[in-house]
Amino acid sequence: MKMMKKISLAYISILFFNLPVHLCAQEIKVKFLYKIDLSPIAANTATTFSNLSVSDENRIYLVDSGLNRIILTDSLGRKQKEVGGFGWELEQFDQPNAIWAENALDVFVADYNNSRIQRFDRNLNFVTALIGDEVSNADMVFAFPVAVAWSRFGDLFIIESELNRVLQFDEIGEAVNAFGDFDEGAGQLISPVDLCVSDDEKIFVADQGRHAIMKFDYYGNFLQELTLHSLSQLDAIIWQKKKLFLLDGQKNQVTIASENGDIIVDFTPVPVTEDKKSSQLTDLCMQKNHLYILDDTRKMIHVYIVSTWRK
Repeated sequence: MKMMKKISLAYISILFFNLPVHLCAQEIKVKFLYKIDLSPIAANTATTFSNLSVSDENRIYLVDSGLNRIILTDSLGRKQKEVGGFGWELEQFDQPNAIWAENALDVFVADYNNSRIQRFDRNLNFVTALIGDEVSNADMVFAFPVAVAWSRFGDLFIIESELNRVLQFDEIGEAVNAFGDFDEGAGQLISPVDLCVSDDEKIFVADQGRHAIMKFDYYGNFLQELTLHSLSQLDAIIWQKKKLFLLDGQKNQVTIASENGDIIVDFTPVPVTEDKKSSQLTDLCMQKNHLYILDDTRKMIHVYIVSTWRK
């Protein structure tokens, strides 16, 4: 049984009672902290902030898919460096659409139309590229990547939209595994858009086609389909504090759920604008206990603090 007590539009307190013994009663609080203004780096009207990632040094990495660039800012949104521009050469992009930079070392960018993953260091200096049609294993050749995640074991996981599957590469770029494709059976992915790796090495894939989260073990074995009927359009997924954080781009709503898909709370961080041409909220990321929600319409990041403890 769950009870929700609204404190304000930006503060949500959830109390749990009569939970299974092994979970223990918990209280989760999501409280608004501040906004990061991105308008100084969005002077060009073509700028479209589609994705973000925050390192454990609180450096913010933004994907501007409109101008085909990656921007590094400090914790206040002040630009430190940018890389990119339209093209197919290294350090150029053609519709970048995903980024992972959650440690203090690496930045991985999914370069969609160039069918590759570009890797940079923390200061956006180019390191290497994993090019889809140059993979040595012919069965792992990929095209049109839409998501990327890095595990603590040094493995890179990507979603390729051409065959709607997840590919796993080791730290030197060698192909390791592929799963979720047409011969997966119950675990077949239909239209995967994002993924994350949990602390216990489970792989969670947001599948818009199935309207569900598909759960796999680290070796790609299908475990569970988590259907979330309250979500209209599943656009982004992250793992933190043993919880799933999900973004519904159609409702501009954030949902927090357990690893088994039980919804703990959902809320709309900001009033939805009247502009229905595109999603207002486009991505989310969590670093430590801070939840960062990217608002492309307002050109800002909404920052919340998430607190969880046993009662």
